[in-house]
Amino acid sequence: MRVMADTNILISALLFPTSLPAKVLLHIANGHDLVLCDHIVAELRDVIARKRPDLLGDIDVLLVQLSYELVIAPQVPGKLIQDPKDQPILNAAIMADVDVIVSAVLESGTGLLREAGGIGLCVRSPLPELSRT
Repeated sequence: MRVMADTNILISALLFPTSLPAKVLLHIANGHDLVLCDHIVAELRDVIARKRPDLLGDIDVLLVQLSYELVIAPQVPGKLIQDPKDQPILNAAIMADVDVIVSAVLESGTGLLREAGGIGLCVRSPLPELSRT
């Protein structure tokens, strides 16, 4: 299965290496085809530079440890969506033919969840399922 991890999963894994998002990321990287896009990696670097600049070097360590395919997010959308911040991620997911986008931040009927669902792309947060195990 081709799985794209959203930026918030990577940020959580970096900040909290024993957290559920970190376990999810490792599970995806070890058992599925992890797909990241250049926009996600750039957003990860931007957020960490602003909030935890002491961890900037750890980004490269994290990315080197993961097995993933890096795709370029197309600038021209295949489907225009309302949230411009999610547009590059959705573009890349469509182009890379991912099966699932995994995100820790899902609010029903809003953002990436609504937009991806509108074109048949699955967006899931595995955190409730993992917390039961």
